[in-house]
Parts: sequence; structure tokens; C-alpha cells
Amino acid sequence: MVDHKDGNPLNNHVNNLRYVHHEQNVRNSHARWHNKFKSYKITARMAEEIRVRAQRESNEELGVVFGLHEATIRDIVAGKIWNPLRRRRSMNQEEWRSIPGYSAYEVNRGGQIRNRRTGHILKPNGVANFSGTIKVQLRRDDGKKLSKLVARLVAAAWLGLDVADSRNCVTYLNNDRTDVRVDNLKLVSLREAMFSSRGLRILTRAEVLRIRRLHGEGKAVSEIAGVIGSSYSVVSGVIKGRSYRDVV
Repeated sequence: MVDHKDGNPLNNHVNNLRYVHHEQNVRNSHARWHNKFKSYKITARMAEEIRVRAQRESNEELGVVFGLHEATIRDIVAGKIWNPLRRRRSMNQEEWRSIPGYSAYEVNRGGQIRNRRTGHILKPNGVANFSGTIKVQLRRDDGKKLSKLVARLVAAAWLGLDVADSRNCVTYLNNDRTDVRVDNLKLVSLREAMFSSRGLRILTRAEVLRIRRLHGEGKAVSEIAGVIGSSYSVVSGVIKGRSYRDVV
């Protein structure tokens, strides 16, 4: 059978092809799948052993010994993956801020939370089924163990959110509730958060006045909603005085 040395099935250059037995082809196919996730069945000790043996053995030989694709072996030897020194240096160069009320922890702009004393990165509990958000367990300064939304902890450290006030909310700019980067978070009021959860948005004063003007000109509610870029119910609420009554 024919196998691709670099693991790229689209690279059919003659120098990238080789003949292999069926068993080796299957092993390489599995290794390419493992390489996609980088960390499957690779340990720090294994990576270090690969780097040492790479001084006297070829990548192809190491791939056979460890059951990995040559591309994975090459990345390990080059230090692109499974390089603890590179990872530690990168983490030390990042800016970390303490979380108000949870002084034993720090959070970076990417939304990672770590133990300040040990440097251990906390693993999220998973995605909540009903909301799609992610939470993490940590201890408050009073010693109580709580499960908190990661987005609120990030916003508390970087955006000044008061985590004790439930009226202060966080919304996700790209609507992906698992994306807890600072750049994807925005502080909003409870009212704005409720609108956002329904796929709506808060109207500006100019839009409210324009809705009233267009209604006075005899425009239909559905037509006004299309012009403003809002829903029928929101526009109807403005016209009937159920909402935005304070806007004059």
C-alpha cells in the first residue's frame, strides 16, 4: 500500500510517498488521527524519551516504536508540541489578574483560571445543558466551595464586574457561550441580558423615535420591524406603549 510520509493525503509528491504493509498503513492512519488532537496517549516522559532517541534514530523508526506518525514525532523533536519549557514560558509571559472574592485564583485574558500558589489550571465542570455556559469549582475567600460561571469570573477580573450583584450581567459578543475570552465578553444590564438571550437587542433612543414616526406615517408594524432590524413584538411594544415609555 502507499502511505504519505507527512500525513497529508493531499500531498502526492513522489518524495512524500512510500510503500508500506497494511498493518503499518492502519497504524499510520490512527497516528494521524491522534496527531490531530496532539495529546492522545502521549505523556511528558514519552516525549522526552523521543527527543533523546531522536539523536540516534530516525523519525520513521521512532514512529514505528511509539505508534505515532512521523509528523507527530517531528513536532515533538522540534519542540512544537509537548514542550513543557515552552508552555511554562508562554504562561509566565501572560498577564494574570486576581479574581475579586477569590484571591487564591488568577485568570488570564483567554479565560483560563489557575491556582495562584500552585499554578495549576482549573478544569471547567463542562457545559451546562440548559444554558450552554461553562462553570468551574473554586473556593471563595471565606472557604466556601462554589461552582461559578467562568465568564463572570473573567469579567470580574478584567472588566470590573461585581460578582455579588446579580443585576450585573455578561453577554457573549459572538453568541458562543463557551468562548470566555475577555474580548468576547461585554458587561450589560439585566434587561439587556434578557433581550440578548431571546436573540433581541436594546433599541436606541433614535430608533424608538423613528418607530413612532413611521407608525404615525401609517407604516405597518412588520414593515417598521424590517426597517429597524428588530422583531415584530418589540416594535409593537413601542407603538402600544408597553415598552420604552420613558423615551421622549
